[in-house]
Amino acid sequence: MHPQVQKFHKALEEIRTNTFQRIAELNDTQINWAPKDGYNSIGVIIKHMLGAEKFWVGEKVGGIPAHRNRDDEFRGPISKAELQKRKEEVSTLTAQSLEKLTDQDLGKKFATAREEKPLEEYLMWITGHMSQHQGQVYLMKKLVEDAGVK
Repeated sequence: MHPQVQKFHKALEEIRTNTFQRIAELNDTQINWAPKDGYNSIGVIIKHMLGAEKFWVGEKVGGIPAHRNRDDEFRGPISKAELQKRKEEVSTLTAQSLEKLTDQDLGKKFATAREEKPLEEYLMWITGHMSQHQGQVYLMKKLVEDAGVK
């Protein structure tokens, strides 16, 4: 893997790993709980994180069609087992997509939702997006605990 890309691969892996470690002791009821209608559950946030990474890295960088249905990412419930399965798929897809990048790819531009960015900035943008959602998961876990959801 190209050294300039490897740091982003490591960061994405750490975000995924840390997010799943944070919810390790939660059950399906807890990961699908939301404090009120219109709020996303932990399960929905993680489902979106994985869908976004699959799309932004797997499809946009790796050229592997994600067949993304973004609206579906925000529908629950979802089991912890299904999230774990998706995590493994996304982890493999991200590694495959980033592994094949060359020096020439570093100069390419990739489109975000708002603009085009060179590869390194694009990967930084993706990492930032995932990190924001990781923080939401941490906060939602605290809300689940404070609400006494069993």
